[in-house]
Amino acid sequence: MAVIRRLIPLAAAIATAAAIAAAAFAMVSAFPQPTRGDRTGVRLLDVLETHRGVGSTIAVAGRSIVARCERLSRRRSLVSFSDGSALVLAGSHIRAAKPARRTAQRSATRDLANRHVDSPLLRVAQADLAGSYKLYATELRIQLERGSRIIREETTYNGIPAYQVELGSALPRASLIVDRETLQPLAATFESAALDGNAILAPPTSFAERSAC
Repeated sequence: MAVIRRLIPLAAAIATAAAIAAAAFAMVSAFPQPTRGDRTGVRLLDVLETHRGVGSTIAVAGRSIVARCERLSRRRSLVSFSDGSALVLAGSHIRAAKPARRTAQRSATRDLANRHVDSPLLRVAQADLAGSYKLYATELRIQLERGSRIIREETTYNGIPAYQVELGSALPRASLIVDRETLQPLAATFESAALDGNAILAPPTSFAERSAC
């Protein structure tokens, strides 16, 4: 009888532990499970954070311009455009920058370019289309933290199977076209109620490269 009395509490403890484990499993199972879009977003974030973008060829506001990216510091990057305008990027903050040099021959062109880039919406569009991996990573991280949709659709780009990845939930917003296998960004798009644009992205370079961002 003494043995039986010792076994009863042991059996009760085992039953209690089993009940707790079952309840914990049920609770975890009830949590939202990562979707394919979530998993793809995390993989893409790793690509963006371990590489750097060099620049792009942009079509926006009826113009075609070339963007080139340069790292200024740990947080700040400079994007220079072939029309003479420039932007400084710091996280998701964007501001117009004055070109370092001006020549008499290009003065009028640059003045026109700076008037164009003074439009806040155009400034955002050009920043999103310039090919900055740091900016894309910032925008994608916000999407992931909010639990927003990541993959808009499966598509093809120049014959390459690709995903269209959303970098925003509401207009205005940018999207990336990425290789479905490697997740390398191939192109970018920008859409808003008043302005649309797209860009062909240059191949990425190493994380340590200063003439990239």
